[in-house]
Amino acid sequence: MTGVTSLPDQAFDIDGGDYRNAGDVVTVPSPLPYIFAEEKHADRQAREALFCTFNADLGFFERAVLGVTQATGARVTVVGDLRMSNPDPRAARNAGSRYVHGLAVPPTAGRAFHPKLTVIVGPARALVAVGSGNLSVGRWHLNAETWTIAAADRDRCPWLVVDAAEWLRSVARLCAISPPAADAMGRTAAALEALSGGQVVDTGHRLVHTSDDPIIDQLPATPVECLRLYAPFHDERAEAIQELLLRLTPARVTLALQSGHRTVLQPEAIARVIDDLGIDLEVVEDRHRSYRDGKLVEAIGDDGVCWTLTGSPNLSSAALLKSVADGGNVELGVLAQPSASLFPGGVPIRLDEVPAVRISATNHVDKATAAALLAATRAADGLHVTFARPTPCPVRVVASAHTDFDTWVDVGAVPEGAVQHLIAGVDLPGGSRVRTVWTEHGVTRDGNLVFVTDTRTFLANLDHPDRGPDRLRPGSHDRCRWHCPCCGSTEWVTTVSARIQRQGCGGCRGMRTGRRSVIASKDEGPQFDELLLFRGEARPPPHPATTPCRPARQQSAAPDQSTPVSCRDWGSKMGADTCTERC
Repeated sequence: MTGVTSLPDQAFDIDGGDYRNAGDVVTVPSPLPYIFAEEKHADRQAREALFCTFNADLGFFERAVLGVTQATGARVTVVGDLRMSNPDPRAARNAGSRYVHGLAVPPTAGRAFHPKLTVIVGPARALVAVGSGNLSVGRWHLNAETWTIAAADRDRCPWLVVDAAEWLRSVARLCAISPPAADAMGRTAAALEALSGGQVVDTGHRLVHTSDDPIIDQLPATPVECLRLYAPFHDERAEAIQELLLRLTPARVTLALQSGHRTVLQPEAIARVIDDLGIDLEVVEDRHRSYRDGKLVEAIGDDGVCWTLTGSPNLSSAALLKSVADGGNVELGVLAQPSASLFPGGVPIRLDEVPAVRISATNHVDKATAAALLAATRAADGLHVTFARPTPCPVRVVASAHTDFDTWVDVGAVPEGAVQHLIAGVDLPGGSRVRTVWTEHGVTRDGNLVFVTDTRTFLANLDHPDRGPDRLRPGSHDRCRWHCPCCGSTEWVTTVSARIQRQGCGGCRGMRTGRRSVIASKDEGPQFDELLLFRGEARPPPHPATTPCRPARQQSAAPDQSTPVSCRDWGSKMGADTCTERC
């Protein structure tokens, strides 16, 4: 099939045949129902769950997504842009213990790690979703988004899944990424590649990205009669629109924007481009109540054939006109030939009636160029910290553990020029908060916050010290010492079989999952290492809260046009990505 389309404003049903058939690719408003569909298989076959996003609301993720994702059997990793990372530790109680919270920094300062990719993969099946929305309640529940969902199994695997594995390996080479998250991206790519051994299906979908070439160079070069464009963010000088028109040479162009000053663009710049090229332009205003974040380039050829570009790229030079190596964003999109138009439409208006909307750049310290802390990992001999770039000066590392959210304790120093450093003798439980502090021109600066990732769940085999995880069967009665990855408690002793059957520590033993789940049997052989949470650990019980939260009503009032609005303020009011200077 060439793909089935469900418009972002329409209801969609995951119980239909489109998702049930491996090899199918569909376009829908949100990937969340498909994660629930994977969990309903009740076989816990998934091994990896990866969420790549620009900005992540970890509180929403833990309430609505984490539980059902872990119930699929997968170990979970979230990777977001370091510049936008500002988690609330009171809401993110499980980062670093029940899942990895990773950060990414593109090689060019000021550019964004902007892809939206969700992958759940195991030896039997895979779900790959490429879309437009960040990992937040607005993007996964409230806004009008566009997601392309691909399903694969051992027998049928869409090319989109193969392309996703290739992209994961490319972006890990280009960006500075938290080591635990980079490891997870590599494991996810390997699992997707393993499924491509069967029949690879051409559904007419192709993954495009900025890892090697600008996205505009990957668009079809066939003649275009009509070009339809929508994005919530445009660049200041309309360079992306200009280059699209020069490449595709359409006879007419339709540009959609949202009412209420919700589209960031400069109409005067667009007017200059249109006048210079002499192209007929129609502007329509989308007055839909929901914020429309689904980016779209839709082209109709002289022969009536339609192709679309959806995914993360906005109508900006950093997204469409540059590769990562040339100073562009990390972007991910899908080229397809849909069965129906995705263009939102709206009420025709004149271009001179469109208000100019800008978003001022934030005044916070550029964490990507200062002491950018990527990860803090609990090790046997201390705390291992990793930075995106060599530290520009000596920095101190401070930590906050358990529920002492406002108490920060100095735990050690990192010398100038360090990328990795071990702070010996420091033992912080998984989920503790760590950040850097340094002095710049006599002013004390605070760095970004990361959660300590604890990779030491399996500690020792008390009955047979020479037998580690790679030599233990799931049904083994060897008594082992463990560290609980769920609650960060002290060590406790139980058998391997009891641990696999979800008999956790004293603090977690009473958790009810609502579903009996057997991961492995005694005769499955020495596969214990494949059932581990991070690297050498058993998986924690599924979180009991597997029902999406009821999101608060989205605010619809737009900022006043005459008042500069910070990027974070706009994002909190509109669910927007970021300012056009970065996207």
